[in-house]
Amino acid sequence: MPHKLLTFLGASEYKQCVYELDERTSPVVRFVQEALAGMVCANWTSADGIYVFLTDDAKVQNWEGAKYNNHTNDSQGLAEKLKALNLPCQIIPVDGFTEGFGTPQIWANFNRIFETLEPGDHIWLDITNAFRSIPIFASVLLNYARFLKGITVEAVFYGAFEALKVPAYEIDLRIPNPLNRKVPIINLSGLIELQHWTNAANDFLTHGNAKELSFLSREKGHQDLAQALDKVTQAFAVVRGKEIVKGQIFENLREALYALEDSMITPALSPILKKINEAFEVYRKEDTLNGFRGAQWCYEHQLYQQGITIVRETIVSLIANEVHLPVDDFHIGRKYIEQAFNCYGWDRNDWIIDPKDIPTIDDIIASTSLVEFAGIYQKLSHQYRNDINHGGFLKNAKPAQDFSKALHDSLTELKTFINF
Repeated sequence: MPHKLLTFLGASEYKQCVYELDERTSPVVRFVQEALAGMVCANWTSADGIYVFLTDDAKVQNWEGAKYNNHTNDSQGLAEKLKALNLPCQIIPVDGFTEGFGTPQIWANFNRIFETLEPGDHIWLDITNAFRSIPIFASVLLNYARFLKGITVEAVFYGAFEALKVPAYEIDLRIPNPLNRKVPIINLSGLIELQHWTNAANDFLTHGNAKELSFLSREKGHQDLAQALDKVTQAFAVVRGKEIVKGQIFENLREALYALEDSMITPALSPILKKINEAFEVYRKEDTLNGFRGAQWCYEHQLYQQGITIVRETIVSLIANEVHLPVDDFHIGRKYIEQAFNCYGWDRNDWIIDPKDIPTIDDIIASTSLVEFAGIYQKLSHQYRNDINHGGFLKNAKPAQDFSKALHDSLTELKTFINF
């Protein structure tokens, strides 16, 4: 996919200096674009490009170079200087840019930049000489283009001339030798990346969707975190009760989050990782009550069908443990508990079960847990589970909002007699 350096040119008189980026140092240049082009674009191809956004004044003053006719040592504009580098990529001036005074101009600039982007572009953005509004909306624009066009942000650069601690109008007097004017180019990519992590984490914790967070983890080489996120998401999506109760998937997620802290892009990512971790601290290893904790997650993330199912099945599991029936075998375990709930509250003469099963059913009905859970279980099973599993096609199907209320009310009632 094409590589593009997006940069902005103002109308100011830029001073000669030496730019430093990582371990690289530019020759003496007047424009930061010269330095970046030589450092970043030297190995690009004809499919790639440097896009220079120009106001009308900047085009005359600095692109064409008219302002520097009195500078005998440097009378060329940026257009000639970039051409002299003999780069393999295209050099594309973009006219029609404005100073960004007022909302209409800001949106016009936004659209002008966005129009230069194509699906899949790899973007290097230089905001050194950008107008004040550009850095503010740059992160928004990059996220916008990342969503709509699938671009990849490789770097965001800022040439910090102010690091010299000398006003530009005094630079010739106080630092006369341009070789001594060493200006760092700061890579601000970490801020954009932090925003991606923030948005992805928010999406996961607010909506239960780990897709973007998992994608970011894989993109940055954190395979263990991506796999852990996928496992947790899938366990809730298709109600893998045994995995939720076992709790190992949550332990794996916590371990992957801790590991990421050791190699994170910035300390500012740490609170985000901790916030994700806190959402899963409630889960324990080998704890049936994880089912109710998982149902709470389902309610908070609008997974109502999954939540109703897991509440019902967690109740069955708790009773199976109490009466010493196998939790993971329907025919010699869970079936009897379901039958007991169906028989509870009915005259024995109305029970429709195999007579040989009656002693087992009697023992289950006599358990304390069945009596406590009966109202919740029967309501969810008879009024809601069947309705939702039939997709609302049955007569007298309930409206969608009833299912969220049923799950909420069930969890609220459960908390009155069991601490999870």
